[in-house]
Amino acid sequence: RDAYKKNMSLLGPIAESRKNHSALFAWYLAEEPYHKYITEAKNPIFLNLSSAYNYFNNAYALIKSKDPKHPVFMLESGTAVEMFHNQLGETKDGVTLSQWENFGDFFSSTVYGILANSTSIENLLYKIDFSMKYFNHSKPYVATLQGHNWKINPATGQPRPPEISYAMPTPSQM
Repeated sequence: RDAYKKNMSLLGPIAESRKNHSALFAWYLAEEPYHKYITEAKNPIFLNLSSAYNYFNNAYALIKSKDPKHPVFMLESGTAVEMFHNQLGETKDGVTLSQWENFGDFFSSTVYGILANSTSIENLLYKIDFSMKYFNHSKPYVATLQGHNWKINPATGQPRPPEISYAMPTPSQM
C-alpha cells in the first residue's frame, strides 16, 4: 500500500509537468502487467487481478485528469490475451476480459511471433489476428512486434527450446 500511495503521489505531478513536452506521444501505463504483476507476483501491491485493475484504473484516470490530450495505453502480452480467452474464461477475481482491456485509449499487445525454426510468419499473423478478434473493437489496437533474437536465454546463456525460440524477421519476411 505504501508503494501504491507513493506511485500515485508521483504520477499526477509527472503528468502535469510533462504534458506539454514536444516529444510526448502517449503515456505508457504498464508493460505486460498480467504476467509481471499477477502471475509472477513480483509486485506486492497486486495480490490479485482485482487490486491490479483498481490501481491501473485510478492511474489512468489521474493521468487523463492532468493531460486529457495525450493517449494513455497499456501493453499486454500476447500470451495473456490467450490465457484470458482460453484458460481464465470471461472473469477472474471479479474482473472481466473487457474491463482489463479497457485501460487506456487504445489497446496494445506484444506479439512474439517468428519461431526461430520457421521460415514463415504464419505464427506472427495468427497472434495478431487472435488479439484483434478477442479484444475491444471499440478502440484502436496496436500490435507491438518483437524483433529481437530469443534463440539464447539471456539469464542462463543456454539455447532456448525451438518451440519458444524466436528470431529476428528476415528482409523477405518483412
